Amino acid sequence: MPNRIATSLHSAPLLLLGIAALATLIDCQNTSTTSCAVYTNDYNAAVANDGQLSQEIASAEPYPMAIIISQDALNRLFAAVAGEELPPVTLGSEVLGVPLSLTLRPSLPLIQVGGERECTTCLLTELDFGLDVTLDQSTVSGSGAGRYQFPLTLEANGMESTRAMAQLGESTVLQVDFSVSGLSSEALDVVEPLVSQAATYVIRNTLGDTELFELTAWEIGDGDVKLLGFGPLIYPEQETVAIGIHTNLIRPLSGSVSVTPALPEGVDIGMQFHPELVQQMVRRMMFEGHIDRSYDMTGNPTSSGGLQVSLDKLEGSDDELLRSGFTLWRTDGGLCGCIGLQADLGLSISDAELRLEVNDLAVVEAAGIGEYLVAVDQWLSSPFLSGLIDTSEITLNYRQITLPDEKQADLSARSFELALDARGLSIFLNIDAIQ
Repeated sequence: MPNRIATSLHSAPLLLLGIAALATLIDCQNTSTTSCAVYTNDYNAAVANDGQLSQEIASAEPYPMAIIISQDALNRLFAAVAGEELPPVTLGSEVLGVPLSLTLRPSLPLIQVGGERECTTCLLTELDFGLDVTLDQSTVSGSGAGRYQFPLTLEANGMESTRAMAQLGESTVLQVDFSVSGLSSEALDVVEPLVSQAATYVIRNTLGDTELFELTAWEIGDGDVKLLGFGPLIYPEQETVAIGIHTNLIRPLSGSVSVTPALPEGVDIGMQFHPELVQQMVRRMMFEGHIDRSYDMTGNPTSSGGLQVSLDKLEGSDDELLRSGFTLWRTDGGLCGCIGLQADLGLSISDAELRLEVNDLAVVEAAGIGEYLVAVDQWLSSPFLSGLIDTSEITLNYRQITLPDEKQADLSARSFELALDARGLSIFLNIDAIQ
């Protein structure tokens, strides 16, 4: 893996984002004491709840993460699942004792965001079709369209995954129109209900309840972090559907995003993250041992103790930097202390994913013998910061959206936006292919 750590603010042409304190549960207080007992207690308190998981996943708003899907993206997903061609439907009857046969040739319907008749979680679909009507060995052709409303639901598979279901089997008929020439009024009276019956059969039976996609958790660490989707939230004016995301990570501040339904023009999918979710994921990886807690003065992992690290802060700041705050603790050896460091991170798009890079590292506070504990420049390329970046990138580059029959949507990041308010960090994606 290439080294993505930079040592200068001018090392790369990045738009910088910032992480300032989410909350400081225990930080490195300015004090002259060098008592190891004091710093041992403070360190233990700082990491006491790191990486804890809940036994269940909350379902109510607000959410620390949200996925916003455009109408065009929904139709691409639906087409990949339903297939390009639908089989014809043939029904029979008679007119004044003469046999009549009707064949309806459906096209793949399109999904429209928004429902009617006070259904807040419904979508609309319109089915275009061709018609062949044979009466007394004479065939005439026509065309038509049916308009239907159906629920979009999210079904949880325990804590393992969430399926997005287009409940076409429960669709409501809103309107069916058709046009065909060359038939008598008696024949049209027979044909009209057959057309509605055949078109509705395609929607409710040929298509039926259709799984659009499934959301699963990140492939990270020991695999104990779980994720579920909730909603959906339907936004007809923006032509988007939003899914709120909760995980089993315990977040002390319950940081959440205010779902922003509007997507930039041409964007298929938007991801919104509250930085606290990323912070807690890093803490979980520290808890599991995938990111070391013990280092020497130069920032290299060591099993002999030396310095212990706690991650304190992760949040957007008003100077457009993504700023991480962490504390190094010396808790034994007779003379003890702590030192608080601040790493400014930049964000960029590279190889169709969001990338982070350290652009500056500074001491922000020290206590006891803290100012003598580390060589700050050597921590710029430390395994701790590499682990923080890798975990953050895995979290922010969420791609666990799978389709039935093991199909996968290839997603690529196009742009991002950091807001200091509840919108959080937004990453905008396009569907390059479904395979």
